[in-house]
Amino acid sequence: AYVKTELMPELESLEGVASATATGLLEKSVHVMIRQEKVDQMNEKLREAIDKKMEDAAKELAEGRQKIEDGQKELEDGQKEIIDGKKGLLDGQKQIEDGKQQLAEKQEETLAQLASTKSMLTTAKNQLDATKVTMTLAKGVVDPLMTQLTDLEKKYGAFGNNGSETTEDETSDGMSQEERQVRDALKSLRDQILQTQFLKDASAQLPALKQALDLLEQTNPEEDPLTLIGVLKNTIQTLQNTINMALSTIDANLVTVNQGLEAVEKGELQAAIEFANASASLTIGEYKVELGKSQLEAAEEQLKSGKEQLEQALEQIAQGESSSRKQERVLTSRRT
Repeated sequence: AYVKTELMPELESLEGVASATATGLLEKSVHVMIRQEKVDQMNEKLREAIDKKMEDAAKELAEGRQKIEDGQKELEDGQKEIIDGKKGLLDGQKQIEDGKQQLAEKQEETLAQLASTKSMLTTAKNQLDATKVTMTLAKGVVDPLMTQLTDLEKKYGAFGNNGSETTEDETSDGMSQEERQVRDALKSLRDQILQTQFLKDASAQLPALKQALDLLEQTNPEEDPLTLIGVLKNTIQTLQNTINMALSTIDANLVTVNQGLEAVEKGELQAAIEFANASASLTIGEYKVELGKSQLEAAEEQLKSGKEQLEQALEQIAQGESSSRKQERVLTSRRT
């Protein structure tokens, strides 16, 4: 190396030397002897190692493909569950809408019925109150009539009709002044009763009162005072009994009507509570439907992401299988 790299160039640089050639130099060399059986043994070991790796890789690829196929089936099942879930939500939403419509109709119907009943009861109560006022006023008129009649009866009984001779105190018709006063008072009392308008109106609906008034009207005002007193007493007692019975009936009816009004008010309150509870239940149902929609949308996003991951994994598996096949072809070609 020294001769070629240093000495020869130095000689050639001398003037007059065209070129210099070195002969008889010693050169080092290495001879490699390859034993084929050793190479074959090494190749066999390499092939076995490669085959083992190929088999492991193929097994991993097969397992990976199986997992991907299982994942695809799970995705399909999940997609079907989502579709079923959406259908269930749509059905639930329709049921809620139908329920809201039915609730509104039922509420309107119930409130209308309660309002109608309340109106009828209020009208009846007003009528009963008005009738009670009328009957109370009538009682205030009739009761004094009985007191007046009792006084006249006592006054007439004090002097009586004893057939005594005419005196200076007698009237032209042979009656004493006291008797004439009693007769005139009885006649006035009779006329007062017959001319009272509310008694006429009441007699149209009360047969007993009508019968008593008819009897009083048929009685001659010039009749014997005792007879007239008896008819008047019967008429006034009939009036008192009728008024007292009417007041008793009115009070009983007022109790019933007031109970009815109280029941209507309770019904309105109860209906309001029940409708509020039903409306709250529907609102909760709507919230659950919306929550279900959100959950399904999230599940769809997860499925979409899972599908993309599976597609990427499937692509990687396909690339791995392709690479494995290429390596196998190369190894097969080398073996042959």
